Amino acid sequence: MTFKVVKIGAVPSGWRMATVDEFLSNKREITPLISEWGIIACKDGKADGSGYGGKGTKGCGHDGIGEMLLTNDGGGGGGGAAAPRAAPAAAPAPSSGLSRFKRINYLDDIPDGFRLLSCNEFEEHRNDCLRQMEEWTICLLSDGKCDGRGYGAVATRLSRVQRGLGLQAFASDVEQRYATYASNMDCNSIVNTFLQFTGMKCYKPFVLVSSCPGDSHGGMHTRVDTFTQRQGWRFAPVQFKDRAQAADWKRLWKLQVEEFACCTIADGKVDILEVKIDGGGAGCAVERSKNMSQWWVDWIKRLGADVFDDLNGNGNARSSVCPSGAVSLQIGQVVVTEEDFTNFTSAEGTKMHPIKTNGIDFELHTLVLHGGKRNWVLITDVFKLSGGQWARDKSNMVAISGTY
Repeated sequence: MTFKVVKIGAVPSGWRMATVDEFLSNKREITPLISEWGIIACKDGKADGSGYGGKGTKGCGHDGIGEMLLTNDGGGGGGGAAAPRAAPAAAPAPSSGLSRFKRINYLDDIPDGFRLLSCNEFEEHRNDCLRQMEEWTICLLSDGKCDGRGYGAVATRLSRVQRGLGLQAFASDVEQRYATYASNMDCNSIVNTFLQFTGMKCYKPFVLVSSCPGDSHGGMHTRVDTFTQRQGWRFAPVQFKDRAQAADWKRLWKLQVEEFACCTIADGKVDILEVKIDGGGAGCAVERSKNMSQWWVDWIKRLGADVFDDLNGNGNARSSVCPSGAVSLQIGQVVVTEEDFTNFTSAEGTKMHPIKTNGIDFELHTLVLHGGKRNWVLITDVFKLSGGQWARDKSNMVAISGTY
């Protein structure tokens, strides 16, 4: 007597579904064919993997079971017996059209052609998903999380209002608030707060430095890395061409975003300065805005069902730009020379001198998030230096919004 475990479907010629009694009589041979936390269909019931005690149960249905036990001995109820109807979890439902499932590392990029599953989709295709998960795995979903068999193989939805509820009204409110904030803005004070050194212990904002990923520019990478480590600042080396190194850099960047997300939750508002070293490769002038501000938005979308869930109810609205329940993050961006940057901490009040690129001297990105509604608004304001005075270039202000 030979046995095999296959996906529920048409029974191959010469095979039939095994009975529960046959499973129990041949458990030693069959158990290795079943995953530890697997459940398989028998002709008159079901059989459990070793994680569930290796039991056989007669008289139960096959809903939610994606595999069946076959034997080819020709006995026990007639060859070619029809298999039970496949449960929705065993094959993609016509309404969803899903056919491929993949589990990736939390910090990896989502591959092309894939997206995060929802809780409903996990439940519809539970067995297909569980084949990608280990016993004690917990995976992120677009609107919650799903657990491996060790935790009960269940999906948990986020306990909050519908995603993106009132996005248009939220975005309009934020933009109106920002317009009021900007009309009263002291541009010199705002920009100099980012560019002026105020002492190691009290320096705000945080500093992230983007530079060449290697020492092809006369050792710049090593020098800047050593300098920022000495100051206790974050260093994010950019890599655009080498895919493997680019993936490593993105992981570092994502961890930093998550860290600042936690700070935002705790403080209600966080300021960050992103400095790019001129001549450090990676096309500073061309990439100055695109490669950082948009990555924040992209990664925030990924964190929607995880870290930023904690924003719900924690918005302290400490900024006038924030509606009730929201928090904000301000990111200043400049391009400077290596010498200007490393001399930055030479004395109290020392300022960095941004290099104009693409007609821009300084950019201020204001990111406002609402954890309960899962809405975000990103406003980019451009500043120019003229005659020693900073002024907004209102014609280049851009506001975008979305859900996460």
